[in-house]
Parts: sequence; structure tokens; C-alpha cells
Amino acid sequence: MEPVKIRKADSSDAETILRFVTELATYEKAEHEVKATLSD
Repeated sequence: MEPVKIRKADSSDAETILRFVTELATYEKAEHEVKATLSD
């Protein structure tokens, strides 16, 4: 198993981060609270 690498996010990570946030909001039944889009 490779060690975990922690780095600062950059603009190329935006789609993945938004997906994580949206999936978490859906799990919490709060998807209506996500206002962000990739164009933001």
C-alpha cells in the first residue's frame, strides 16, 4: 500500500471536490443546500 500524500487543492481538483460535497449533501438529505457549480 502506498503512503497517503496530502497536498493543496488546485483548480484541476474542482470537479472532484464538488462531487464529494454533492454526494455528502445527498447522503445528509441536504442536496438543496449545495449552491456551487463548476463555473463558480
